[in-house]
Amino acid sequence: MNVGTQLGRHRILREIGGGGLTRVFEAEDLVIGRRVALKVLAIPPGISERDKAQLVQSFQQEARAAGTLSHTNVVTLYEVGETDGTYYVATELLTGNTLRDLIRNGRPLPVDQALNILLQVARALDYAHRMGMVHRSVKPDNIMVTDDGLVKVTDFGIARAANDLLRTQKSLLTSSPAYLAPEQIRDEPVDYRTDIFAFAVTAYEVLTGRTPFEAPTPTAVMHRIVTDEPDPAPELPPRAQVALRRALSKAPGERPSSALALVEELSSAYYGTAVVSPEARLSIPREKESHSMSSSHSVAQSPRSSRYLWVIVGAIVLVAIAGVVIWRLTGQADEQFGVMIVDVGASSPAAPAVVAPNYVLNDFELSPGSWRVETAGLRLERARGGASQGAHWLKINGVDLSGGDEVAISCLPETRDWSRFGGVISLDVLVPGTAPPDLRVQVEVEDSSGGLHAMPGDGVALTPGRWSAITWQAGSVANDVAVLRVKLVCGQTPYRGYFGIDHVRAQGTSAGPAAIRYKVRVGPFTDTASMERQTARLKSLGKSPFPVREGDRRYLQVGAFTTIDSARREVDFLVAQGYRELR
Repeated sequence: MNVGTQLGRHRILREIGGGGLTRVFEAEDLVIGRRVALKVLAIPPGISERDKAQLVQSFQQEARAAGTLSHTNVVTLYEVGETDGTYYVATELLTGNTLRDLIRNGRPLPVDQALNILLQVARALDYAHRMGMVHRSVKPDNIMVTDDGLVKVTDFGIARAANDLLRTQKSLLTSSPAYLAPEQIRDEPVDYRTDIFAFAVTAYEVLTGRTPFEAPTPTAVMHRIVTDEPDPAPELPPRAQVALRRALSKAPGERPSSALALVEELSSAYYGTAVVSPEARLSIPREKESHSMSSSHSVAQSPRSSRYLWVIVGAIVLVAIAGVVIWRLTGQADEQFGVMIVDVGASSPAAPAVVAPNYVLNDFELSPGSWRVETAGLRLERARGGASQGAHWLKINGVDLSGGDEVAISCLPETRDWSRFGGVISLDVLVPGTAPPDLRVQVEVEDSSGGLHAMPGDGVALTPGRWSAITWQAGSVANDVAVLRVKLVCGQTPYRGYFGIDHVRAQGTSAGPAAIRYKVRVGPFTDTASMERQTARLKSLGKSPFPVREGDRRYLQVGAFTTIDSARREVDFLVAQGYRELR
C-alpha cells in the first residue's frame, strides 16, 4: 500500500501506525476534503481460505455495528468499504497520544490524571455495553488522549474480528495477552464483564506502572491470568486494592456491574467520596509537534532525541526538588491552617434573619425517615457524608435511565402545613462526577385532595460531582404537603448509577431560634495558592467551600449550623480527613 493509492473515495497520504490486524494510514476523503484515519485489514499470511472469509465477514459486520455508536468518548466511524479485495474502515483522525504513550517505561500517571482518563473510558464502555457492543480488547493502545484532553476509545468492532481469529490462530495474536480475560483464554462466551476485566487491568497499570499478571512470556502471562491472583499493589490505598482485585476476579459474576462502578470505587479510595474530583486535570505531555493518531499509533524516537529528552526532564526534576526544599524552609509556616468552629452569637430578636432552614424535614441523621421508592429497581441507602456536614445523606441506588426517562422517590411528611415555616421548599441533590451533564431534578407536591403541583419549568440542571441546592418558591403550595416527590429526569445521554438528597427543608424569614449561629471554617490562609489547594480538596470531599474574610485573614467557610452538635460533627469529619482542629 503506497502513498497515493486510492481506496474508494480516500487517497492515502502516509502510514501512521499499525499492529494486530490493521495497517493505519492518514488519508484524504476526496469528496469532502476531510482527513481521516484509514484502517486497512491486514490478513495474516498462512491462514486458510475459510478462516480468511470468516475474518473478512466478522471485520465488516462488527465495523458496521460499531458505526452505530455515537458518544463523545468513542472514536467516530465514517465508512466501511472494500476496493479490489482490500477491506478498510475510515474513522475520525485524532491528534494526541495513546494512553500507552503516556505510561511508557513503567511510569504510573498522577492519580488525578489517571482517574480522569479512566472516568472517560468508563463512560464510553458503559455506553457501548448499553448499546449491546462488547469491545473485547480494552487496553492502553486502544485509548486515545487528544491534545485538548478528550479521551477516545478506538477499535470497537475491529477487536471482535481479532478475537474470532485468535480462537483458531492463537499463535498469531499474542502480542497483548495481559489484557485478556480468563474466559477469552479458555475460549468461553464473553460479555460486557470481559471488558470490565480488561478495564481493570488498564486501571491497575496506569496507577502502578505495571500489569497485574506479569510473566516472561505471553503463554506464562495467560497461564497466570487463569490461575493466579493479581500481584499485590501496596502503593495503592487498601480500598483501591480491594476494588481492583474484585474487578480482576476469575468469575465474571464477581466483577463490578459497570466500568463506572469501578471508577467510583477507586475515586472513593483516593478522595473519600465516590465522585471523581472535577479539579482532576489532564496533564498531557505535549511534544513540539503533535502526531496524527489512530488506535494503533506508534512513533519511533531516535536514541539521541531520547537522551536529550531525559536530560531536560532530569533538569526539570532537580529544579522542582529545589523548589520544594526552598518552600519547606521558607513557606511552610504559611500553611499552618486548621478547622475551627466560629460562634457568631445569637441574633437579636428584633433583627429578622435571612432565608434560613427553619424546618428540616429530614437530614438523614437517624434514618431515611418516611421516604419510599416509586420506581421499580431503586434502593434507598443511608450514606456517610452529606451536602454540608460529615454525617449522612440518602443515596438512591439502582438508577437505570434511557434518554427522556425519569425515576422518582417520595415521602409522607410528619406535618402537612409548611406555610408556618415559610413558602420555600429546598433540598440538596447530588449526582456523581461520572454522570452525564444533562440530568435534571424536578420537585412535586401532592396535596391532601390528590392535586399535583410541580416546580415551574423543566426542572433544575445538576452539576456532576457537586451538591446542587434546589430551591422552589412554592408559596401557597406549602399550605398542604401530603406527599413530597423528587424526580431525577434523564436528558439525551443514558445514565446508570445513583443520585442523592440531603437537607430537605422548608425555608422562610424568621427570627432568633432558627438563626444560623455556628460557622465551620478552614484557615486562616496567608497565600492564594494554599487557599486554592484546600478549596479543591474540600470539594473532592463533597463540600462547597466559599471564601470569607475577617480583617486581613482569609478563611474557607465549609458549613453553617443552628446547633453546636451539628457543627461539632462537621469538625470531627474534617479532622478524620487529616485536618488539624484549632481552638
